Amino acid sequence: MQHFISNTDINKNDIDLNNQEELANTEIISKKVSEIRNKIQELLKELDEVVSTCNHQNGYDIKLMSNSKLYSGGLRRMCKICNTPIGYASKEETNAWKDS
Repeated sequence: MQHFISNTDINKNDIDLNNQEELANTEIISKKVSEIRNKIQELLKELDEVVSTCNHQNGYDIKLMSNSKLYSGGLRRMCKICNTPIGYASKEETNAWKDS
């Protein structure tokens, strides 16, 4: 059975090195964080592979994106098929987007 850690356990600032339960919790957290990061890397690689098969030939939409770890924000051209940013909006597209 999986052991779940409460938010109060996760948010503790100091770790008592003599407390075996607390040490176990930090090891569990560290292992879980590592597993999640590895999974994210695997998913990003898979996403790149799938997006690379899209030819972005079916047009694009102009969308306002917020900054993220994957993409910079701003008004971008987004592929209609894979919803990936494929460029920045032109001045004309920006003006049309503002007017809409």
